[in-house]
Amino acid sequence: MVVGQADYREKSKDGPTSTKCVEDIFSAIRWLRAHAKELGIDPVKIAVAGGSGSIHLPAAVFQLDDIRASGEDASIDPLPGAVFSFHPDPDVLDNAMMDRLQNGKLAPGQKMPPTVLYWGSRDAVAPFLAEFVSKSRLLNLPIDRYVSDGGVHGFYKFTPGLEATVAHMDEQLSKLGFLLNEPKAELPHKAMPSDYEQRIITTQQKWLERHNQLAEQQGEAEAGRSNKKTESSSQKISAAPDVSASKLTINLAPSRSWDANQDGKISKDEFKAPAQLFQNMDTDGDGFLIGKELAKLDSKLNLDKTGDTTWVVPPETSYHGVSHHTYLSKSMQTKVGYNIYLPDGYEKSEKRYPVIYHLHGSGGNESVQIDLSAVYHKAIEQKNCLPSLLSL
Repeated sequence: MVVGQADYREKSKDGPTSTKCVEDIFSAIRWLRAHAKELGIDPVKIAVAGGSGSIHLPAAVFQLDDIRASGEDASIDPLPGAVFSFHPDPDVLDNAMMDRLQNGKLAPGQKMPPTVLYWGSRDAVAPFLAEFVSKSRLLNLPIDRYVSDGGVHGFYKFTPGLEATVAHMDEQLSKLGFLLNEPKAELPHKAMPSDYEQRIITTQQKWLERHNQLAEQQGEAEAGRSNKKTESSSQKISAAPDVSASKLTINLAPSRSWDANQDGKISKDEFKAPAQLFQNMDTDGDGFLIGKELAKLDSKLNLDKTGDTTWVVPPETSYHGVSHHTYLSKSMQTKVGYNIYLPDGYEKSEKRYPVIYHLHGSGGNESVQIDLSAVYHKAIEQKNCLPSLLSL
């Protein structure tokens, strides 16, 4: 295997946008392919890997036609054959790049290469990356993740994270046909400095504060634009846009009293409610409640807060035949959400179907076990179950 390291411009040092940083990455790949013969490399089997800010939320896969250096040979494909991105920093300062990434807009005719995102469950960017992977999977993009239980930003640089992530990369490269033999390189043993975790958490606290500030500014700007638009059309607006989804906080009430080590996350050991509730709320399965999971927990702990945000929880993943709806609860005078699975052919059929009502447990919601619909759908397809409606 041939290994190359590419230098690129940085926003903090050189002042370009993230798009220019990506342009440099593409230029490096094009250069490798243009010199593949003299370097003795396979131009098809080129993978890219980087950590933190070195590859912006795998920037090298979401190519648009306008990301190209002046005078560069556009006929050379800049997309790698695989991407391994370690705790990439979501670039909150470049909205255009984030819009491209979040919307999953690929260039016409381009296909996303197999991509793996690596991060630690205690990394401040974890909720952003988990959301990004979920959105990518909804688009059927070939993206996977590796989450280190308890890992912080940079966990993979030290033993045992180093060995675990390299082994995972070797496995992925072998599946892709990039590696044909068992890897023989011996890895150096690198112990994590005793103060490393605390330094990282302190640094990321500042990052979170900056992110929150930007989220508030963006929300205020959107509210201002909405108000101006409303005034011009003589319409009234009931409230400013909700920016809570894009804002993180290190201390959330009332669960902050559970956060013994004050790292902004609730672990299984810190959780003071039934274990099943923790499992239900840990939607990304990383062993911690963070970001939106923590916000949902706080909404449940604040029993005086009822209404749509508590009783309406649409699913984050789509399943075959399932749609989400609401109805007005007369007893509580609020909307309540539910999911319903309709078997294939139901819409055109005039026959009556059996109905299965699935009731979630304490602390759950209508979407916490929505994956059961896939079990019923498969059973119906295999004729192990009569075509039925499933209410969740």
